Amino acid sequence: KMKLNTANYYKKHMIVLLGDADTLRTSNLRQTPEADAQGLTRLERGNTFFNYCKDDAQKANCEFNWELQYVKDAKHSDKQMAPIAADILYGNK
Repeated sequence: KMKLNTANYYKKHMIVLLGDADTLRTSNLRQTPEADAQGLTRLERGNTFFNYCKDDAQKANCEFNWELQYVKDAKHSDKQMAPIAADILYGNK
């Protein structure tokens, strides 16, 4: 079994982009005890993911170059998230 070297991922500059209004529990959001343990909404799950990775890097004494950014008033919507993501990737051109 191949072991994943998470240190290589943690040291890369990555932005975790979350909509700060992505808080609805719709039918297409997995709702199992295992999934709900990560958070009841996509926003909670995104925060859980980021914090887990940050803690994991700290425990392993790894460099952690990720950022957490929120899109104000964005729900689970590509129309709301894409312009911000494009600006991050390509700048304001």
